[in-house]
Amino acid sequence: MMKISHKEPKHKSKMTLTLEDDSTIILKPIIMIECDGKEYISLTPESEESEDVYFYEFIEPKENEIELHNIEDNDILDVILDEFDKWFDEQLKLEGVN
Repeated sequence: MMKISHKEPKHKSKMTLTLEDDSTIILKPIIMIECDGKEYISLTPESEESEDVYFYEFIEPKENEIELHNIEDNDILDVILDEFDKWFDEQLKLEGVN
């Protein structure tokens, strides 16, 4: 059985992500999700109008150096999305929306 949890991101600063077409997008971290010893990060565009959320494997090979990798395994991605949904529901309850 997979061990999964979520927490506040260690790095709260905005990140600039270069997309495949060489355009860039500025993203802010939402939460970190840990699954079987690996860390994943959820990011959203800094513009308040966007409801998009991006998920990446988060690797910190050295102090203050970050690598984001696409999540290739659909089973892992499903687990990450489920945990994000749980966290999001918790936030709605805390805000009294649900």
